[in-house]
Amino acid sequence: MNIGIYGYGNLGRAVEIVAAERCDVTVSAIFTRRSPDNLRTLGAPAYSRSEIISFKDRLDCVIACGSSICDLPNDTSFLSEHFNVVDTYDIHSSIKNHKDLVDIPAKNSAHTAVISAGWDPGLLSLFRLYSAASDPKSVVNTFWGKGVSQGHSSAIRAILGVKRAVQYTVPQTDAVSLAYRGVTLPLDRRHKRICYIVAEPSEQGRIEQEILGMQE
Repeated sequence: MNIGIYGYGNLGRAVEIVAAERCDVTVSAIFTRRSPDNLRTLGAPAYSRSEIISFKDRLDCVIACGSSICDLPNDTSFLSEHFNVVDTYDIHSSIKNHKDLVDIPAKNSAHTAVISAGWDPGLLSLFRLYSAASDPKSVVNTFWGKGVSQGHSSAIRAILGVKRAVQYTVPQTDAVSLAYRGVTLPLDRRHKRICYIVAEPSEQGRIEQEILGMQE
């Protein structure tokens, strides 16, 4: 299978690494916003994102590796007009809207579009489904971390005035203890979202309020 990688940040690099370990997948092209001549890949040729249409009949699938908040709402719907496409859109509250955006161009062009195929939603969604199906009386809890959240870090970096930022997701100790006893707390009480941000002092109050107003 010949695939293209659309976007070459952390996720795009990870896709290339995984593909290199498979004998049935070849990364035929990587499409980037940066200068293709200066992009260091594992060996796949790099092209400007604007060149992707010229690969219309040469790729079996394109993996959209952009940001859920900044890129995928436009990228996946555009790509589905011309290619089979997979993305990892992970803004839970907006998945239906994202599906609707992608569904029409994919159907009109007879392409397959798989959305939200990351960790969560994605693999962890399947784990929850299997657990609930095998034991209908089960109480299913999901925890992430300790670790960096790429999606949330990208979201806070997109706020006007933020120069640099990273967000760590840390499970709440009491929520984990209650989960072992079959008690489910609301999602916003299961984790701490620890944000480290570089911004001008005069902007910090506004940025803090924007972050506090964000939805999961």
